[in-house]
Formats: sequence, structure tokens, C-alpha cells
Amino acid sequence: MTRTPPKPPANHGAGGPATLPVASPRDTARATLRLLARHRLRLAGTVLVLLAATASALAVPALLGTMVDAVARGRPWSDLLRPAAAIVAATAAGVALGWWGQLLLARTAQDTLAGLREDVFATAVAQPSSVLEQAGSGDLVSRVAGDAEAVNTVIGKILPATVSALFTIVLTLIGIGVIDVRFALAVLAATPVQYLALRRFLARSGPVYRAARQAEAARGQRIVESLTGADTVAALRAQDHHTAAVAASSEHAIGFELRAVRLRTTFYGLLNLAEFIGLAAVLAAGYHLVGAGTATLGAATAAALYFHRLFDPIGVLLSNVDELQNAGAGLARLVGVLSLPAPPPGGSPP
Repeated sequence: MTRTPPKPPANHGAGGPATLPVASPRDTARATLRLLARHRLRLAGTVLVLLAATASALAVPALLGTMVDAVARGRPWSDLLRPAAAIVAATAAGVALGWWGQLLLARTAQDTLAGLREDVFATAVAQPSSVLEQAGSGDLVSRVAGDAEAVNTVIGKILPATVSALFTIVLTLIGIGVIDVRFALAVLAATPVQYLALRRFLARSGPVYRAARQAEAARGQRIVESLTGADTVAALRAQDHHTAAVAASSEHAIGFELRAVRLRTTFYGLLNLAEFIGLAAVLAAGYHLVGAGTATLGAATAAALYFHRLFDPIGVLLSNVDELQNAGAGLARLVGVLSLPAPPPGGSPP
């Protein structure tokens, strides 16, 4: 039975401060696409460079398969020089193009985030002070600091690796199918476990991450209130009350973090099980096809290497769902600020 998340600590007052709006997934996607459209040409060039890098790297298993076939047929060692040189060239091209593509992607994403920050700042400072005071300073501070930092971390470290992993998975599956469609069918043996693991993780982690971001904002609000009113708290001898309130909000936030850790641990275990099932299926298919004479030893070797090469990108893509969920929650909170009334055109100067 799924446990319900712990209830948040009660806010001050009858209804507590009203938090700023949080954008829906659809509104968040629309705002992100609108910001990306400002850099559409650079984004298109980035995609082409990353595809070229992935294609270069995926040439290596196919070339190794040709070398295995050459050895199995008793060809002279000189016949191995050309594919060996091609492997070196493909590896070098894949590394260089991959570095360039990830750099372009990071720059494009950083420029997009900068545009979002500017829009959020312009919208926030245009609001009446009563709106921000009612929401509490901790809410706005947590968005422009913690949420923006979560998105920035994903852009700098997670997003380039995730996009490259996605391209690698798609092109690798195409390559396996070109070798023999039966190898591709064997690879699909791991798909049900991966699908169930991802579906379970997304269904349970999304609400946890959203609640965790709200809990962190509530904790920040408690701390800000206690620090800004430190003299009043000391005069009223209410230190113990405020310390207990901060401790309660901190424990509430930590509870969501622990739930997220348990979800991630189970998720990674299921991914390892899927890798075992998929590789066993590919090796069994290769044994059968080579024994029946319908596939060469080099083709079976290339197919196994292709699937083994999928371990890292699939792991990167699925495991990064964790960070992407966290950044998505922060991005929704940033975009939510944009739903407030926009600054009037031709208004007072800044």
C-alpha cells in the first residue's frame, strides 16, 4: 500500500501565506518552447552535430564485427589494418563532435535559462508589494535561488548527457535492426522491465518532488521570518517556539527527500535486472543464429556490443529522470511567476 506524504506543518495565521502560482506541465512546456524559439538556428545546428557524433561512435561495434569475421575466415592480418584505422578515426570524430555538440547545447540552454530569469525578475518586480508579502519572502527567494539553481545544474551537467544518450539509443536500435531484425527483437526483451520501472518511478516520484520543493519553500519562509524578526522573537522570549517551527519544517522536507531516495534505489535495481535480461536474450539469439548459419560470428558480436553499449545511455536517460523531475518542478515554479500580471507597457521607469 502506498503511503501518503506527511502533512505539512501549519502556517501562521488562519489560512497561512498564499504561495505564488505554480505552472502546469503544459504551460511550462509552452513557456520553455517559446524561450527556445529565440535560438532555433543554434538549436538545429546543435542537433545535427550531436547526431553526427553519435553516428561516428556507433561505427565502432560494426567495424569490430568485420574484424571478427576476417579472423574467423582466416584472412591475413593486413586485412585488419583498414578497419582498425577506421575505428581510430571514428572514435576521434565521435569525441570531438560530442564535445562540440554538448558545448553548443549547454550554451543554448544557458541562454534560454537567462531569458527565463529576466522574465521572472521583470514580472516579480512589477507586482504590488502586497502580493509578494502575502506569498512570503521565502517562496520567491526559493524560486529565484533554489529552483533556478536546480534548473541550472541540469542544464550544465544532466541535459547534454541526456540528449546524447537519447540519440545513442535511437541510432543503436536502428543499427541492431540493420544487422538482423531478430537481434532487435531480442533487445526488446528488456523493454517491459524498463517500461514498468520507469512508469512506477514517474508515477510516484513526481508528486514527491513537487511536494519537496514546496516543503523547502516553507522551510525557507520559517527561517526568513525567524531571522528578520530576531529582535522581536528575543524580546517575546519565543526562541523555543520558532526553533521548534524551523525543526518541524526541516523534518517535513527531509521526509520527502528520504522517500525520493527509496524510490531511486528501487528504480536502479530494476534497471540492472533489465540489462541482464536483454543481454542474455541477445547472446541466446546470437548463439542460435550463428549455429543455424543465418548470421555470422561478426554480426552476433556487433549486436552484443551494440546492446552492451546501450547500458550507459539507457542508464543515463532513465536515471537522469530523477534530476529532470526535480528540475521540472523548479521550472514549473519559475514559470508560475510569469502567470502573474505582466508589467504594463510604457509604465514607470525602472
